[in-house]
Amino acid sequence: MEYPKKKVKQLKSTKKIILFFILTTGLWGCMEKSLVNEIQPIEGDLWNAKDIKSFEFNVEDTITPYNFYLLIRNNEEYPYSNLYLFVNLELPGNRLMRDTVFCELANREGKWLGKGVGGSHNSEILYKYNQLFPSTGAFKITIEQAMREKDIIGITDVGISIRSNK
Repeated sequence: MEYPKKKVKQLKSTKKIILFFILTTGLWGCMEKSLVNEIQPIEGDLWNAKDIKSFEFNVEDTITPYNFYLLIRNNEEYPYSNLYLFVNLELPGNRLMRDTVFCELANREGKWLGKGVGGSHNSEILYKYNQLFPSTGAFKITIEQAMREKDIIGITDVGISIRSNK
């Protein structure tokens, strides 16, 4: 028995829609939920020690564990294989936590570790793993470069990503 061409087209179209729905639903369920995912540019690719990047967010969930990632984008002009950062976490009630963070951007042979195309490299550095927020409310993270030089060239963007670890 042969089906009419119109019926065959409808069946193929329906199969494609169902397949698309299954794939997108499956991928959506696998994605980590981000509390924050923001990146800010460094003016002129020259990061001055006084240029502090600030990220504000609100926390409503103190039960879910989160992973904190530092997002660094550099170009070929960056002269070092690593980067030191001061990362400050301001909690509600004016409490402050300050960390000095070492970020490895290239291996011993000088090959950039971040993903990228051409001369731009994106690094995602795990900063805190499986962290619970101690309270709800307004939080703020600031990031500043902590290298020995006042100005560093080649860092083009800096950011933060905080994702659910569930």
